[in-house]
Amino acid sequence: MQRHLAFVLALTSSWFPKAVWAQPDVCAVAGEYVLSASVAGAPGPGQVSGTLVFTPPEACGSAAGTVAVDVQLVTTAGVVTPYRADWPYTVVGTSVVIGGGALRGTLTDVARGVATSIPVSGDADAGITGSLLKRPAHEPGAGASGALRR
Repeated sequence: MQRHLAFVLALTSSWFPKAVWAQPDVCAVAGEYVLSASVAGAPGPGQVSGTLVFTPPEACGSAAGTVAVDVQLVTTAGVVTPYRADWPYTVVGTSVVIGGGALRGTLTDVARGVATSIPVSGDADAGITGSLLKRPAHEPGAGASGALRR
């Protein structure tokens, strides 16, 4: 039985490239992401939207990167509150911690080593829930619609 299991594991691991087995690191979250989230508690209720631009450290791994946060909260009363800051972020396994825990996410969709969508939640008192979606890189020569000019 043990020899059969060892053979199956060896055979299966040879079918997949090593990158499939690798855990994401801080470089899996890089570039611009669009945030859309709801806030149930104070200072809401309302919606938070904006961008987070993630810059990993020079050497990928467990070191912290920096995220430039540029968002705004719009409450149900119509009050608009902009917020800009630079926060640290880390990735351990499939978890990302942003701003020392202000937001936490799970890397659920990673393509070619880059997280494309990250469900996030925040402080329990504020009741923040939402998602970060990777903004596609702008292609040179693309028009406003993103279509390539010929």
